[in-house]
Amino acid sequence: MNTLSKTVLSVFVPCALLLSGNVLALENNFLIDGPTHVTQKAPGTFTLKKLGIDNTKIYWFSDYTQYESDNFLKVNKEYPFLSTSVTAGTTLNVPVIYTILQAAVEDNGEYVNVTHAFCQDGLYMKCDSLKGPDRVLGGTDVTLDVSPSKGETQQTYAWNINQNAAKYIKNVKMNRGVLTFTAKKSEESQKLTFNVEVSQKVAGKRQLSNYTHEICVLGIYHQECSAITNPTMMHKSLEKAQLYWTGLDTFKQGSIVQAGGYQYICVDENKCNDKSYNPGPNRDGSENNDMKAARQAWIFNSFPLQIN
Repeated sequence: MNTLSKTVLSVFVPCALLLSGNVLALENNFLIDGPTHVTQKAPGTFTLKKLGIDNTKIYWFSDYTQYESDNFLKVNKEYPFLSTSVTAGTTLNVPVIYTILQAAVEDNGEYVNVTHAFCQDGLYMKCDSLKGPDRVLGGTDVTLDVSPSKGETQQTYAWNINQNAAKYIKNVKMNRGVLTFTAKKSEESQKLTFNVEVSQKVAGKRQLSNYTHEICVLGIYHQECSAITNPTMMHKSLEKAQLYWTGLDTFKQGSIVQAGGYQYICVDENKCNDKSYNPGPNRDGSENNDMKAARQAWIFNSFPLQIN
C-alpha cells in the first residue's frame, strides 16, 4: 500500500487578518470580492472575479465544521459547480469568529485556489469591539480603543469610568473612541471596569452600542484578580482526518492530506483516487515532480493548519 498521508490533526494557529472594509484577495489572477466583516443577522456575499470563467468548474470550501458548511455556506443549488458566488455567515449565537473561504477554480484543466478571510460578529460583541489589555502592572500606560478600523467618523463616544476605577488611574485622556490612562501602583490587585457608549446614525435613526472591558491592575505581589470576562475572538477547529492511499474510494471532495511536505485538498475525488494524479511521493519514495497532473485533482490547502 502506498501511503500518501499520515494522520492529520487540523487545528487553528493564531494569524492576523484584516477585519474591515471590502478587500479583494488576489491569487493566480483570480480574486474573491466580499466583505471582511459580517454580522449575526446579515451573512456576506462573496463573488469570484475574473473575465472568461463562464462554465468553469468552481468548488467552494471553508474552515467551517461539516454542520456549518451544510447550513451556512450556500451556493447556487441548480448549478453548484458553476456558482461564482456564495453566501456565508452563521446564524448561531457564537462568539466573534474568523472564517476562511477557499475556492478551487478550474483554469485550463488545472485547479487553482483563491482564499478570502472574514470576521463575524458574536452575539454580544462585534469584530470592531473595545480593545485593550486584560491585565497590566501598576505604573503602566494603558490604551482602550473602540474606534472602528474602517475610519468611520460619524460615531460619537461617551466613556463611563466608575468610582472604583477612577481611584486607581491617573493622566486620563479621552479622544473620541480612544481612552488612555496610567494605572496607579497599588499593594492589592484591582479589577477595573470601563464602559463606552457608541452612537451613530443608521438609515436616519440613532443606533446605540455599549462595550465593556475589564482590566486587572496587578498589585506588588502580582495577585490575580477574580475572573476577567472580556470576550475572546475564536477560531473553529477542523475535523481529524485519517487518510491513506489505497487507490479505491479513499479520498472524498474536501479531504485534506499531507503529501511531499505540503497539504492538499481533494477537488475531483475520482482523480484523487487515481495514482496518476498523486501529488505525493512516488512508490519508491522519491518526490513526484509532475505537479501538472496533480493540479487536475488537488489544490494546495490554504487553511491555517498544523500537523500533529
